[in-house]
Amino acid sequence: MFGSKYLDAVELQAQRVPDRLVFFNSAGERLSYAELSARSSALACWLADERNLTPGVPVVLYGHKAPEMLVGIFACAKAGHPYAPIDTVYPADRVANIIEQIGDTLVLDTAGSFDWGALALDDAPRVLGPEQIQQLCAQAPNAEDVAALPGKRPQDTFYIIFTSGSTGTPKGVEVSSECVDGFLAWLSEDYAFAEEGHRVWFNRAAYSFDL
Repeated sequence: MFGSKYLDAVELQAQRVPDRLVFFNSAGERLSYAELSARSSALACWLADERNLTPGVPVVLYGHKAPEMLVGIFACAKAGHPYAPIDTVYPADRVANIIEQIGDTLVLDTAGSFDWGALALDDAPRVLGPEQIQQLCAQAPNAEDVAALPGKRPQDTFYIIFTSGSTGTPKGVEVSSECVDGFLAWLSEDYAFAEEGHRVWFNRAAYSFDL
């Protein structure tokens, strides 16, 4: 479907068990497999059609552990863009450094808590706020448009994680789709994921910390 075993496995779950929760947190926010599939596909179609966004360039995902972050991850992957997560706890200078390294791109701000215009950059980044993201995700995606999404090839960069910068300037580490699929294969086998043994994982780390 999308060229990635990881993406395709989640899409298969959305078909098999659409109402099963894929995400929930202590704030009471919930997301089903069907909702994740539909919302991320709608946002991915918009990303793929955005004329001011160069195909394949990284997209910044700003936020904490909210369902919109997960939607953004899958939307970027479906649209053929690597994502670079930035957590809300990051200080402004680190945010500015990451944005500067990535260059001209788009920020999907799922939190709406950051003053992007105040960044010490020559050009402020283009930002979509929470309301805009939710509006795009609420649109019903056209099946033909979803089928035309580029998805991921094995060698494509799936995401970019920036190092802590404790030994200097933070550096972006590119992780390929093939690596993500390899990790998923190991995880599925080692922890024996199965229909009758549905697992629930406690995610303590932010999406900007690579587990």
